This record gives sequence, C-alpha cells and structure tokens, in this order.
Amino acid sequence: MCAYPPLSHANRIWRYGWIWDPGSIDTARLGLQCLLVAVATGLVAYVLRPTAIQAMASRKNICGDEFPEFCYRAFRSEGEARQFVSEGTFRMPCLLTFREGDEGRKDTTEGRGHILQPGTVTSVWFSPNPDDKTIVTREPGYREHHSEQGNPKFCLCTCLPEVDLGHMRRTFSQHIVRIGNPRQLAEDIHDYYVNKGVRVLIEGCRVVYNKGHKADRMLTRNERVDLAYKQKPDRFRRDCEFRCVVIKFGDPCPEACKYIGGEEAKCAFEECQRVALDRPLNYLRMEPE
Repeated sequence: MCAYPPLSHANRIWRYGWIWDPGSIDTARLGLQCLLVAVATGLVAYVLRPTAIQAMASRKNICGDEFPEFCYRAFRSEGEARQFVSEGTFRMPCLLTFREGDEGRKDTTEGRGHILQPGTVTSVWFSPNPDDKTIVTREPGYREHHSEQGNPKFCLCTCLPEVDLGHMRRTFSQHIVRIGNPRQLAEDIHDYYVNKGVRVLIEGCRVVYNKGHKADRMLTRNERVDLAYKQKPDRFRRDCEFRCVVIKFGDPCPEACKYIGGEEAKCAFEECQRVALDRPLNYLRMEPE
C-alpha cells in the first residue's frame, strides 16, 4: 500500500516535467505555458497548462502544502552548521548530483520517477501465421509509468520531525540544525534568487519511498510528474526526508552537464547551488550532540 499526501490544487498551481518560458509580451500577459512530460508504457503525454501570472503577482512563487512545523538538517562539520545559523550560508546541490557519492548513500535513480499504477492493461497477440487473427485483450492490471526531470532542480534535503535523530547522526553527521520554520526558509531562499535575477519556483515536498512499487490508486498526471524529484527507493525510508526544491525557470539542463551524459564534472548552473543570505536566521538553532 502506498500513501500519498492530499493535494491542494489552489497551492499546487505549477507542475513541471519540462518547463519552458518563451518570455514574450503575450506570454507575460496571458501566463506561462507549462509543458508536462509523463512517460507511460513508452508513450509521452504532453499537457499544456496556462497559468495566469496575475494570480501569482500577490505572493511568492512557493507552492506545496506539505511544509512541516519544523525539520532537521545535518552538516558535515560544526563550522558549516554554525555558518548556516549565523550567516544563512549553505549549499543546495543539483538534484542529479545525488546519483553519485558514497556507495551506501548514492541513488542512481534520482531525477526519475517510476510507479506501477492500477488500470486496464491492453495485450496484443500476433501469430506467425498470417491467416490467424490478431488477438487483443483488455484486463485489469498494473501499468508502468516513468517520469524524468526537465528543468534544473536544486534541493535542500532535510529530515521530518518524526526522524530518529540517532539515525541522522549515524547516517549523516553529528552536527544537526533544527529549522523551526521551513516555509520561512523557503521564502528567504526565494527572495535570495529573485534578488540575483534568477527566476525560480520553490516547492516543499515530503519524499515518498515507493519507487517501482504498486500504487493503491490512480495517480494524476501531476502526481506522476512530481515523482521525478520526490520519490526514492524504499531502502531510504528511515531518512524521513523533506525537500525544499528550487525549480529554475528557463532552459533545461544543457547537454554539457555530466549528469545527463556529457563530459564535464561541473554542474552548468553552479552559481545556483550556493545560497548566502548573509544574516542570522532566528528560526534556526543547533541541536545538542
């Protein structure tokens, strides 16, 4: 059985598989056209979703109703943890960099969603004898759905309140910061990128640990697209992960990025991976070791 948090369509206006922003005057007037990409049994489904910019003008581009009351973030060193608290400086790695790292922690499936969804399965039977009829059957079963990330996504990975802090210390680090207001942190990150001239949307999402599993209900296209950046294999379940995901407007990752098959080791959007708010954040505190 796979559980999914309820969706608030009022908050979850933007859904991105592939995103593009033509930047024309007409687009600015009428709204962005968002292209959703969902790969299902070899077929690609495109859904155009116009969204009025005027609806977003009165608030920040932050969506998702999954923000917890608080969460935890582990840092490799005490210095990095204290810098986060006192200066608001930290890194938000590109999602696809999580495909590398220590053998026990890397996830080579990052950036890809995979779910088996209940539905009608169509089977076609061909005979080598051209005189025989082709047989088509339709019966209940499970259909495989795959999704891929499109535009660059940068993640601040944290742990939900229900995480075992002992597990965090053993798995990640002894140096843990409690984030007392995750939504406020998302707003501060949003303002940082906007002030740098980078157009972003930020989504807070709870990771689901059902990659490749059977779902207990039909998922919407939006939910299937989301799995590319909010789904992990079951072996990571104890992490109880909550992600603050920065989705960068503009072009998808360029071919030069190694994480989609190029030669370079450096992310093409390196400047997006470091956040420096340059002020203390009063909703952060060091957890005692």
